[in-house]
Amino acid sequence: MRVIIRRPLYFAVFAIIMLLVSIFEYNILLPLLFGFSAIGTGSLLEAFLSFNQFFFNLAASMGTFNTGIIKILISAAAAAAGMAALLSGLFQLAGNALENKEKQKGEFQAGIKKHFFTIFLLNLIFIPVYSLYMVFIMVACIPAAAISRIALSSRPEFMAAALLIDLVTLGVVFFTFMFLRLYTLFCYPAAVSSVKKVFTSGKTFVDNHFWVVTGRMIVFDAVFFAVQGGFIAAKLAAMHREEINIFYLSGLLLADWAFKTFFFACFASFVFSTYKERGHSR
Repeated sequence: MRVIIRRPLYFAVFAIIMLLVSIFEYNILLPLLFGFSAIGTGSLLEAFLSFNQFFFNLAASMGTFNTGIIKILISAAAAAAGMAALLSGLFQLAGNALENKEKQKGEFQAGIKKHFFTIFLLNLIFIPVYSLYMVFIMVACIPAAAISRIALSSRPEFMAAALLIDLVTLGVVFFTFMFLRLYTLFCYPAAVSSVKKVFTSGKTFVDNHFWVVTGRMIVFDAVFFAVQGGFIAAKLAAMHREEINIFYLSGLLLADWAFKTFFFACFASFVFSTYKERGHSR
């Protein structure tokens, strides 16, 4: 909260970013998910399996292997550069606020000049890592989704096995994602703090404070998924109605936008404040 109060521009930039994310989600992503669920039985399992098939067909349509790699590298570099420009400015604002520095003109631009290249390199490494991880998750979840669909539709005797596989899959996804996030997120405050060994600094910090940070991350995750689950359920329920109420959907979009803005602004501030408050030396 201190960062939001001391640097209103920090919150304003997050508001613009989350507005674009919410518009994309409500106008493209959720209608796509709704369409996939409508193809099958209308369940989320059907939607997930259909989306997986769509994703892999899309990847296969990118052309030859070499062409596909080139397209992926160009896309990753463009995304890394765009994110670096935004994040370097935001992190400069957050760092100055947490250090109780007086607000100065051009802080955002100063952050871009100072931290862009370092954060660009981090993004260039982490974007492919997260992309490969998402592919891994999509492949790893297929057996659980498939056996759950069979158990729910025609073979109830498989329900116990389906629940066991679902729990194991959820456990693997949760812990791998938690480790990946922790050991990548805290590289960013290390980079902004101008330490010489960014990866080593971030890893050392997480190693020393793993359980404290994990506990707080779980709280953030619980709040995010609970609220977002409610918004998605409300949106999909509205889309199933014969007459779609545009005012109702607009209200959902605005509420979702407000939540995402506040949540991610606080989450980024949490990452930086935790890194600084734990007395990490520069």
